[in-house]
Amino acid sequence: DAPNASGVTATTLVDVSGIQAVFSVTTVADGEQTIQPALGTGWHMLGASLSHPIDPFEAFGRADLPLPGVSANVESVWRWNPTLLRWQFYSPVLSAAQTAQYAASMGHEVLMSILPGQGYWVKSLAPVTLPAMSGSPAPSSVPGGTRLLWSMTSDTRKPSRSW
Repeated sequence: DAPNASGVTATTLVDVSGIQAVFSVTTVADGEQTIQPALGTGWHMLGASLSHPIDPFEAFGRADLPLPGVSANVESVWRWNPTLLRWQFYSPVLSAAQTAQYAASMGHEVLMSILPGQGYWVKSLAPVTLPAMSGSPAPSSVPGGTRLLWSMTSDTRKPSRSW
């Protein structure tokens, strides 16, 4: 999609079941971008397309410090660790202790950071607009490389997809 007069590009994605996600990307003169995903209910595959890591605590809130309109609507956030071949898990509706206990009981890790270029899944319980994230676009190479199995990565030139 082409940007409007204000430099905002909005891309609407709808899967076969009707789940919708809208991604607004604003590019300013110095190449900085502001990205703000609006997700429907269900599973969404997103990508960290800016040059700085995503802190799940800041992006989704915490049980003891929820983000209004976000934390109660996001059940969980997942990222595949291709090096250790296991999932990383975070839930803004669970306490830090509950999150760690659940992750350990399932053989997962606690998701602490999503690096530029990495893909991740978000399960939303209701439509939710995530906080705006700003920065320069991530480099096109993936930190840590990929393995000859499944790897979730983010293409920094295209919006994320919902399934």
